[in-house]
Amino acid sequence: MASKPRRDPCLGQELRDPPGALERGRATGGASAPSPLSYGKRWTWVNVWAAWCEPCKKEMPMLLRWRDELRKKGVAIDLVFLSIDDDERELMRFLDGQSQLKSTYWLEGEEAQASWFESVGITGSPKLPVHAFVSPDAKTACVISGSVEEGDYAAIARLTGG
Repeated sequence: MASKPRRDPCLGQELRDPPGALERGRATGGASAPSPLSYGKRWTWVNVWAAWCEPCKKEMPMLLRWRDELRKKGVAIDLVFLSIDDDERELMRFLDGQSQLKSTYWLEGEEAQASWFESVGITGSPKLPVHAFVSPDAKTACVISGSVEEGDYAAIARLTGG
C-alpha cells in the first residue's frame, strides 16, 4: 500500500554551492572503491548513512529502486553513498554482510564530517540519514535530514525532472 504524500521536503529550499568533495572510499567483495566525485553534468544524489543507523540501512533498497525508476524515465542521476562511520571495521562488516552496497565514500573524522555537513547547511549533529541532491549545474538543490518515505518519491521525481 502506497503511503500518503507528505509535504514536499524540498519546497522552499534555495540553491547553494555543491557540498564538499568526496574523495575517500571503501569497498569490499571485489568491488572497487569509488573514484573522486565531482559534481555537475548529471544529478548527484548523496545519501549520508552509517552502519549503526537502522533507518539508513532500511531505506537503502528503496533508494536504489527510486534511482532505477528515475533513470528509466530518462533522468541522468547517480546515487552515491557516503558513510560517516567512525569505526572502519564496522563499516567493512556491513559492506561484507549484504549484497546491494559493496562500496561507499567515507568521511573519516569529526572535522571532515562537520565541514561536509556545513557545506550543505547542516550545523550540529545531523539527523541520519541525510540526502543531498546536486543538480547538473553543480548546485545543491535540496537537502533532506532524516529518512525518506515511499510518499516522497513524487517530490524527488519533480525535483530531478523525472
